[in-house]
Amino acid sequence: LKPHPAHLRAFPCGSGPDLQIGGRVVQTSFRASTLALIRGRSVPLEICGSDEIALGSSATEVLARPTSLFRVDTLSLVRVSAQPSVATPIDVRRDSGGRPVSVDLPARSGPSLLVLPQNENDGWVATMGRQELKAQRADGWKQGWIVPGGTAAEVTFDYRPEGTFRIALGAGAAGVLLCLLGAVLRPRRPAREKPALPALVPGRVGLVDVVVVLTAGGLLVGWYGLAAVAAALVAGVAVRRFEGWGTLAAAAMLMVGAGLSWDRITQASWANEWRQAWSLVVIGCVVAALATMLGWPRLRRPRLPRRRVVTQVAVSSPPRSRTGRALLPGRRR
Repeated sequence: LKPHPAHLRAFPCGSGPDLQIGGRVVQTSFRASTLALIRGRSVPLEICGSDEIALGSSATEVLARPTSLFRVDTLSLVRVSAQPSVATPIDVRRDSGGRPVSVDLPARSGPSLLVLPQNENDGWVATMGRQELKAQRADGWKQGWIVPGGTAAEVTFDYRPEGTFRIALGAGAAGVLLCLLGAVLRPRRPAREKPALPALVPGRVGLVDVVVVLTAGGLLVGWYGLAAVAAALVAGVAVRRFEGWGTLAAAAMLMVGAGLSWDRITQASWANEWRQAWSLVVIGCVVAALATMLGWPRLRRPRLPRRRVVTQVAVSSPPRSRTGRALLPGRRR
């Protein structure tokens, strides 16, 4: 007899998604009816073995990998025999732009976590006295730092990339000013007196270009990049008449964009390798297009065909007498 679709069925350990908590992999099992699975309803998962896991004081990564049939919607970690932490609100001094400047901390009996309600950014640095605090993400997205226990102290905040950003802005402004001066100021000699510059022609691809693309491929993807660039060089030299490398590179870029979108939609881990592989294909197509010009002779000016100059000389006949004889000069008749 077949069981009724609404009756619960027990699925053994390993049937559900695996949980990776820190360095430990935990298998799950579940009880559900065939009807609930067909309709896609939420199913409670159960931990196989002991459900108590020891966690350290540092950050612990919790990963729930989806399977072909299931994915984890919610996961809760409950503390065992531990008192919940108490959050104490404190006032943060900010500048005119709203950025945090400093905060006064009260006395602390042990290590505490200082949290700012803003997105985590590695550029923010918190300093207490001369000690730089260790950054710690809070609630999955908030900016936080671990503060050691001690007496009341002041913590100052600084955004390190801001100085570099201002220097880059100043350099860019100076470059724009130089371009404007070059466009406004006119040279002393009129431009019409200068000889005309020769027209630009395609340059010859040499050994330096090959070294540059090999180095770029190695820095981007490592040994796989070196192998891909070398294969692209061989393909470009072997198939010189092929002119579709640019089209293939554009199509590969579309596949890279598809990988980026798919990663955000499904959170699939293979999407990262997908877009990296297609990015390597883009680089290979560009290198192959460059390799088609390896060994080309330099362009020369066409030689004009030689023309033979023919000079025609008119020879007049000597005068003749009435009798028909020719009269020579100096001879009397």
